[in-house]
Amino acid sequence: MDDIFNRKDLICFNIIATVSHGFIIFLWHRDSNQSCIKLMKSLIKNKKENQTDAIIRFAFEYLENVFITPLWWEGLNTKQQDSIERRVANVSNHNQNCLVPDKHFYADWKPISFDTNVPKLQQANY
Repeated sequence: MDDIFNRKDLICFNIIATVSHGFIIFLWHRDSNQSCIKLMKSLIKNKKENQTDAIIRFAFEYLENVFITPLWWEGLNTKQQDSIERRVANVSNHNQNCLVPDKHFYADWKPISFDTNVPKLQQANY
């Protein structure tokens, strides 16, 4: 059983799609700054063109409820689908390096801006 007195850092993560754009939102309480800022720095460290794929890997690796359009899924090749299915099926031994680029590319969407109210992250180059 988990130690209920050992507080865990928490982060909220959401991807919102609109007709013309998408938004990826990470939120956390300042008490979780240490690990959440470290996570964001790891994401930002990726080349801009690799960040969307990193976020997709992160979502399928760690989120329990992921909803996608069938059109996007059917547009993936078998190796891409298999890679995502392995991440979804891996419920107890998560890949700690899921932000690191791998050989799979899932989307051609590129970030166009990065906004934050966290001073330690404000130097991101966008």
